[in-house]
Amino acid sequence: QSDAYFVDRLRHATHTDRSDYAKGLRRWLKYFPKEQLLILNVQGVWEEPKAFLKRVVSHIGVKDGAEHVEKLQDVDRRVNAGMLSKNHGVIRESLRGKMETYLAPFATDFN
Repeated sequence: QSDAYFVDRLRHATHTDRSDYAKGLRRWLKYFPKEQLLILNVQGVWEEPKAFLKRVVSHIGVKDGAEHVEKLQDVDRRVNAGMLSKNHGVIRESLRGKMETYLAPFATDFN
């Protein structure tokens, strides 16, 4: 399919609502103080999984959480990495750029 095909679907209300995380976070913040929410970028899972996990266990108050994370084996191992070698799920660069441009305004409130 063409880039225009996917961008058109991205602009559909169903996808727009799903992409507007700031709207959902604003609802949560009506009921919970900001300090109780941990907002992380999923890229952290891929780039630094142990550091990402340490932030999560620290935030939720796991006793000695960072030490437990350090003891974990294979945290950095990509379980489904083989799928990418067959170009399954890979977004072509032209489409990625258009998607990032379209979605950028949704990320401004909390990043």
